[in-house]
Amino acid sequence: MVSGPGTALLCVDTSSRICWPGPAWSFPEVSVARRTVRSMNVRVPLDVVYCEGWDGEARRIVGRLTTGTARGRDDRGEQYAVAFVAPGTESPQAVLEVAWAHRFARYWHFDQAARRDREIEFRLLGDGRLFCLHSTVWDYTDPDQAEFDEEQVRHVVTAARPDGTVRTSTRVPDEGTSETIEQKRVDELHLPAPRFGEWADLLGWPTETRHHDTPDEAAGPPWRPAVPLQPRNVELFFEPGLRWPSADGVVETEVRRAGTVRLVSGRVVAADPGWLQPDLLEPFTVTAAPGEYPVDLAVVRFVDEPDHERVAAARLVITPERVVSWEMALRPGQDPLLLSDERFYGFSVDAGLACFVDADALGAMEAMLEETFEELLAGLTGGTAAQVADPASGATLVGFPSGWGDGVYPTWVGRTAAGEVACFVADFLVLYEAERPPVSEPVA
Repeated sequence: MVSGPGTALLCVDTSSRICWPGPAWSFPEVSVARRTVRSMNVRVPLDVVYCEGWDGEARRIVGRLTTGTARGRDDRGEQYAVAFVAPGTESPQAVLEVAWAHRFARYWHFDQAARRDREIEFRLLGDGRLFCLHSTVWDYTDPDQAEFDEEQVRHVVTAARPDGTVRTSTRVPDEGTSETIEQKRVDELHLPAPRFGEWADLLGWPTETRHHDTPDEAAGPPWRPAVPLQPRNVELFFEPGLRWPSADGVVETEVRRAGTVRLVSGRVVAADPGWLQPDLLEPFTVTAAPGEYPVDLAVVRFVDEPDHERVAAARLVITPERVVSWEMALRPGQDPLLLSDERFYGFSVDAGLACFVDADALGAMEAMLEETFEELLAGLTGGTAAQVADPASGATLVGFPSGWGDGVYPTWVGRTAAGEVACFVADFLVLYEAERPPVSEPVA
């Protein structure tokens, strides 16, 4: 959204309606518009309406809030929205969605037909700046085109990384998608986070805002902040005998001991055992003490098809103490703050298999499995597993099938009440959408 810290830009059409405050690194025409606005010295009056948000289906502002209610939510980090409305109308020029507890903000711009045609998603950094994570532009050419019609409307998606890498994907109907990658100055991707009520700099146009207070209206928010994929029911995966209704049928969990991983350094790697390149695989930032640790498999068997079983998850047990919290396992340089909604950092599987192994053993295991992979691991199916040892270091690898097969899968770190690492769980997402089974007693 910015060309430098604290800088925002504006395009204005002949009817003085704001068309686009956006990132200079995405749209070269913005610099021309910036000069035009400065020469015009236009100030656009807008009413500020605090609310729950914009209901895209009903096409209206819902859940109006008083300034005091919105300010309180802002102070507590709770979500709310700000609609910027031309006086005398109910049609927003722009809407800002805020949820500071999730370090999230999202800006929407509206076109003449009250369709959202610009989106910018931000993350609030620890230094008080907003980072422009990604933006999307929909180029409607017909007033009858539906909002967000990706099949009929040209749209451009721009995603930025903290190192200044900017990837732009442009999809043109009937022509396909093109992509460009460029490097920008890091400071071009940031701007200061606004204080409550001081919205003009973030909006990016010279404006006179007037707070329009009405009594609070009871309504639920029509949006939610983007949140990375969260662990779901992981504590129940390894409870034998539980039945899980799912779209694929009812399955019942079994727990099987797969083997023992000997960690020589304590640096844990979850990976495809067919691709153990030491120069490409990095261990998780969370470590364990060197030692021997059992691996359990959560195997699901289909009730109506008893011979059909899958590994839903694999658990490297560091301590049998009860897990009270879960977090995403990360590698160096990974930051969950920069993930989009329900995204995750995971490990890739290309051979239908996964494993736990020590980082210091990757080279030896890679060399060994180049000769013995077909014999030791390739035949694993269902809920089977195999253990491979490196005679030189004593390190061991435990391999097992990866749920439905190839893909990218998250690993969760379970912690005890004292904050110690209890386990690492490779989640193959087999049970992610399944209904939570009834449990009468707390799971230890």
